[in-house]
Amino acid sequence: MGEFEVITVNDRECAAAICIVVVAYNRIAPLARLLSSLHRAEYDGEQIDLTISIDGSSNSDELVRQCLKFVWAHGRYTIRRFVQNQGLRRHVLACGDLSKEYDAVVVLEDDLVVSTQFSRFAKAAIDFYSADQQVAGISLYAPKYNEMANLPFEPAPGKHSVYALQSAQSWGQVWTRSMWLAFRSWYDGRGEHLEAATDMPARIYSWPDTSWKKFAMKFLAESGKTWIYPYLSHSSNFSELGSHNRVPTALYQTPLDDVSRDYTFGRVDDLVCYDLFFERNADQLELHLGSSEEPIVVDLYGTRMKTQGPCQLITRRRLDYQPVETYGLALRPHEASVVNRCSGDVIARYRVGAGECIKLDDFPLRDVVPFHSNLEWRHALQFGFNGFGQAVKRRLCI
Repeated sequence: MGEFEVITVNDRECAAAICIVVVAYNRIAPLARLLSSLHRAEYDGEQIDLTISIDGSSNSDELVRQCLKFVWAHGRYTIRRFVQNQGLRRHVLACGDLSKEYDAVVVLEDDLVVSTQFSRFAKAAIDFYSADQQVAGISLYAPKYNEMANLPFEPAPGKHSVYALQSAQSWGQVWTRSMWLAFRSWYDGRGEHLEAATDMPARIYSWPDTSWKKFAMKFLAESGKTWIYPYLSHSSNFSELGSHNRVPTALYQTPLDDVSRDYTFGRVDDLVCYDLFFERNADQLELHLGSSEEPIVVDLYGTRMKTQGPCQLITRRRLDYQPVETYGLALRPHEASVVNRCSGDVIARYRVGAGECIKLDDFPLRDVVPFHSNLEWRHALQFGFNGFGQAVKRRLCI
């Protein structure tokens, strides 16, 4: 870990059990916005520490001055400033390592805001999942978009406040000490580069090696662990200009849950579950479709690169096989169309024989766009041209 200086703004005799860790680099206004949301949040009189970790940059002096003006009355408050630039991956790893000093850390990058209830949700989730070996992390963010497929995502309703999604989260995450150490031990045993494979959506392997999330996703693929996600979001992302974002967008904004409520949790096997490809857990679909001799593989988003038989593949792709059954695409979330056996032929269930390996070609979008958009084609064309023109202007800095 790189050399850094520590400024103690507010000290307490004893450290809290949980620490909020803010990951800051060179964005002054976004950091002020995040700190303002932290100030508005409710903590129920609980002690919770705050560390603002600033990566080395030309703006670090100004960021420190800004942080010194912020008042934190709920526990220890420290500012940590790296002398040299660490880069996003190493900086986040250094922030996660603070979990060794606490029972858990809540890590927030500087382009986020949090709900007034985020601390209550985080503490309740930590208490329930701290000893669960199936859980690799807890998300504050509730995604409405599947970034692996560039399509909307909507989890099926469940009886608890949370569901399981096998995807690491960088827009508001919680790690207990044991969760972080499991990932850190795996990470320290690997090299600095990941070789492309078919165990994850191809897009992940295209992410730069400065992405810590790329490695966290590979950890999930190899360990089989998952993350816990809230149905109602406790953080939201502004996607402003930064290390991994060249164009600002509101695509990842989510409504914040500012309502004080009681949270209910369940063991992973009792939750609605989604895998690395944002696909519904096959075992849960099998309960509705009836058991079969072959395992079920779900590919409704079309981000899988191959499938190995024997299996039954549920997909929107057109394969040179006679489908066992076909379904329409009518209900949300889209797997509900399969569960309820909607009539139609947009989705098909194929039987892939033992020893067969099918390479899955590009996904046809012709049946997907009408399902995910209610725009009439003329309006869609207009938005498309306008969006293209704006993108060109941004690229040319017009």
